[in-house]
Amino acid sequence: MSLRGVYSKREEINPTGSFKARGFSAAVTLLHERGVRKVAVNSNGNAAAALAAYAARAGMEAYVFVPKDCPGLIAMESVHYGAHTYLVDGYIQDAGRVVEDGAAEQGWVHVGTLREPGRAEGKKTMGLEVAEQLEWTLPDVILYPTGGGSGIIGLWRAFEQLRQLGWVQGELPRLIAVQESGCQPIVDLMRAYGSDNERPALADAAATAAPTGLRVPAPPDGHLIASILRRTGGDAISVTQEDIRGAAKELAAAGLTASPEGAAVWAGLLQLHDSGYFRGNETVVLFNTSHAVKYWPWSMPEPIPVVRSYADFKAVHPQAKGG
Repeated sequence: MSLRGVYSKREEINPTGSFKARGFSAAVTLLHERGVRKVAVNSNGNAAAALAAYAARAGMEAYVFVPKDCPGLIAMESVHYGAHTYLVDGYIQDAGRVVEDGAAEQGWVHVGTLREPGRAEGKKTMGLEVAEQLEWTLPDVILYPTGGGSGIIGLWRAFEQLRQLGWVQGELPRLIAVQESGCQPIVDLMRAYGSDNERPALADAAATAAPTGLRVPAPPDGHLIASILRRTGGDAISVTQEDIRGAAKELAAAGLTASPEGAAVWAGLLQLHDSGYFRGNETVVLFNTSHAVKYWPWSMPEPIPVVRSYADFKAVHPQAKGG
């Protein structure tokens, strides 16, 4: 691969196993300073778990609403931290309507994507760290798995502010949003834009059943995300579920745990490379946003064999050889 360097930004090592810890560490802190005691969020899973954890630490009462097919371990993580956890028959935006409809009567603060400034500010630390870890030389390209898209906003804000401060020089990284082909609203927006004045509508449903953070049919501000991608000279691409599974196996073989979202980014890198996208010896940063284990059984589609003897082992693993 004709690239100067490919780096993985390993967000799965955050306190709650995903990049969502960044946004909620900041958001919950700001809300706590304002005396907020009750919060609620709609989520595909990881945001719910992160809010639950930080709300527990702050002594807040948390209510989280996730699609009913949310991976069980992620939903149980919210329960573990003490959040009132509910499964919603629908997509993330349907869960959002539950939160909105109950806000006045319940008195909770809605901390969903782009509902308040703290989450985007927390995500900004990803960009600050990328710059610092690369010794204040920005990469040429960043591939980011995109559902709601607040991470794209955070990265862009970080790089713009660093450039204004004079801490980094030159062009910003080309930001590439990676989505799943069954739910690609940002890809569709990028393809539909004929001018800055056109604002094509977003879909209400997804053509994929995969319960991941990529399944966000109507991002809260998809048009802003598309605008940022265009400003950086970036783009949006989609990969298939088959591509994602294959990429996850490749990353695992290299010793990296990758969520479906993180695997999608590796698949996106391969797609772009094969298409001749990269300009010579460029530096690329890939974001792995969550830990694979949280997505069981997706991360382990086949059951683990049970054995009582070496003969049983040979029976379930016939290609095994001695030596």
